[in-house]
Amino acid sequence: MKRYNFIQHLISLILFIYISIISPIFADPIEKWTQEKIEVGEEVTFTLNFKPNEIELLQIPEKGYLFKENEDLPYAEITEKIQTDTSLSYKVVYFEPGEYKLKVQWKINNAKQSSSTSVQVTSVLTNEKEIVDIEPPIEFKGDYWLRAFFIIGGFTLAIIGLTFIIYLMKKKKPPIKDAIIQSIHTAESLNTYKNKIEALFAQNQINHKDFIFVLSGYIKEIIGFRLGYNVQYMNQDETNIILKNRYKFSDLELMDIKNYFNSIKYMPNDESISLQRAKEILQYWNSRL
Repeated sequence: MKRYNFIQHLISLILFIYISIISPIFADPIEKWTQEKIEVGEEVTFTLNFKPNEIELLQIPEKGYLFKENEDLPYAEITEKIQTDTSLSYKVVYFEPGEYKLKVQWKINNAKQSSSTSVQVTSVLTNEKEIVDIEPPIEFKGDYWLRAFFIIGGFTLAIIGLTFIIYLMKKKKPPIKDAIIQSIHTAESLNTYKNKIEALFAQNQINHKDFIFVLSGYIKEIIGFRLGYNVQYMNQDETNIILKNRYKFSDLELMDIKNYFNSIKYMPNDESISLQRAKEILQYWNSRL
């Protein structure tokens, strides 16, 4: 009887040690893939099952593309992620063959663990059937020089035909005349700039830069109206040549005009000009042109 009690106590002690010490050590979460081997492009599911409050998740990937270190192109995509108190599930599609593990880390009993199960991804090309032999092209039978004659003659006829087609197309088209930059300057186009100036004068504050830009267009429009061709495309130096030759502006005047216009047009300023000063400048140009 005593021996039986001793054996019973020994079994209870072993069970206690297993439950208290050994069992927690081996009570790892259960991880698995729905398939151990898949092909590139197939979707596979990874699951990690555990008890509530059993583990502490340290590192888990998020939904989206997965990249290898120092590579720009993804090797896989997580299409779905589901996380609960007792499980973690991923749906993954791999783009390259190889053996892969998901980078999932957790802590249990203050010990860090990582996912150890892997999935084997194979290339779809390995399952393709052998390429069917392709018959060689029909060979030209005959003497070598005869074959060369036909080949060269074919190229020659093709070139002659193409040249003749191009000739006919050019013959049908009228010759292209040199384009002349020209615009019709009328009182209406001149009034457009006058209206812009009047609109600026009607404002409470006249922006100096806006006034100079409109004035430049107005001056070129007057010159173009007098000469009969477009000068709006000209820069300040080209316009100054006309002012010097036709309107007898001196070099000193032209230098002052260029410096004044450029300082207002291209310098970072947002100053205003008085209505009286703007009218004086406009009157000056009306009297000179």
